[in-house]
Amino acid sequence: MKKLIIRTGLILNIFVVFSCTSGPIITVDYLNDKYANELSKFTSIQGSYIHYRDQGSGMPLILLHGIGSSLHTWDGWAEILKSDYRVIRLDLPGFGLTGADSTNDYSMKRYISMLHSFLESLDISDFYLAGNSMGGWIAWEYTLDHPKHVKKLILIDAAGFITPDNPPKPMRLSQKFKKVTTKGAPKFMIRKSLKQAYGDKRKVTKELVDRYFELNSRPGNGLAFYTIVTAKHQPRTSGLTQIKVPTLIMWGSEDKKWIDVSHAYLFEELLTNDQLIIYDGVGHLPMEEAPQQTAEDARQFLSNQ
Repeated sequence: MKKLIIRTGLILNIFVVFSCTSGPIITVDYLNDKYANELSKFTSIQGSYIHYRDQGSGMPLILLHGIGSSLHTWDGWAEILKSDYRVIRLDLPGFGLTGADSTNDYSMKRYISMLHSFLESLDISDFYLAGNSMGGWIAWEYTLDHPKHVKKLILIDAAGFITPDNPPKPMRLSQKFKKVTTKGAPKFMIRKSLKQAYGDKRKVTKELVDRYFELNSRPGNGLAFYTIVTAKHQPRTSGLTQIKVPTLIMWGSEDKKWIDVSHAYLFEELLTNDQLIIYDGVGHLPMEEAPQQTAEDARQFLSNQ
């Protein structure tokens, strides 16, 4: 057993070295050149330099990505919905081009405060709010704390019923191998995680893997990921009964490794003004894996009076 442990550690070290030395040198300038575009804007909020995009006009629709992701996960939704809404998406602190939080504070309280300050900086007081995974968790907790601002809520494979003792399987691996995670997971782990997150594995393209790998390799993002998955979060799911705004719950039927589809029914049970859509054959990222269908369902929900 001891030999097996040593051998496993040696293999992981080799993968870390390989992931850091193969391909282009991943610097902040390299990432900005590749993943920012003419729509990208940056603003200083509570010590973090937030990367965001603001498209379209109409009622603001705020989109929050999940852990290990970035605002690019909403590309399809932004393109489809910008004709009807002012679509605003951002890289949360610790992810994407925003990078590490200056205080290394990735608590839910900090994310909610940062999001509120960000929206105030744009002079936005009334809006629709949507979030996937960790972004969904932030979205519903934000709604608990600021119920007057959120007019409708969309939760996509949202987190919140996760406890530190029972994290998703991919997070357990990240917790176990700190050295790998804090430096940015090697590409083979990113590819495996995406295949676990997608219902249709054929949609996990080289371009998709490269984007997740490179953005997670941004200096500081790996440590942010590790800090979040090892944090002691105080559960507030009992407060879901207090959310009265219309809420759409979206979930992929094949979300089994990240946040099991059974959690969709936990949200449905506690929320009092909700509807649920389960997408057959889709995984943890419905808005990314099936953008056309999910965006059209979102449009119908948001347009209903």
